[in-house]
Amino acid sequence: MSQLEDQQKRKDLFCKERVIEVLKAKRVNIMVHMVFTFILQLVLIVLTFFEIRYNCEYNIILLTPVTVYIMFARFACATILHLDCVDEVLAGMSMMKFSSNHHYRFNNYTLAWLSGFL
Repeated sequence: MSQLEDQQKRKDLFCKERVIEVLKAKRVNIMVHMVFTFILQLVLIVLTFFEIRYNCEYNIILLTPVTVYIMFARFACATILHLDCVDEVLAGMSMMKFSSNHHYRFNNYTLAWLSGFL
């Protein structure tokens, strides 16, 4: 009977090790996607500012006066955009709070905090 128990323990240990490997792979995959998305967003912001700065046509378009209807449409779109982002911001803040309060659960809790921040 001890040989069966030994085999069962080995099998359980192997299963636990495999689960840990899969979780680490998923964690690395999520981290890579998060960093890649952040870098792409930064590049997009920089390229947008360069385009506005060095293309004279945009300066003319940005400085022209607009009608009240266009200003109202811009206000409505900005309001909807901000209301749409509230849930994502709250989820990020809760991730940051969890990683700060439970730092002992993470190998590197600053990465968990940064993923909530981004």
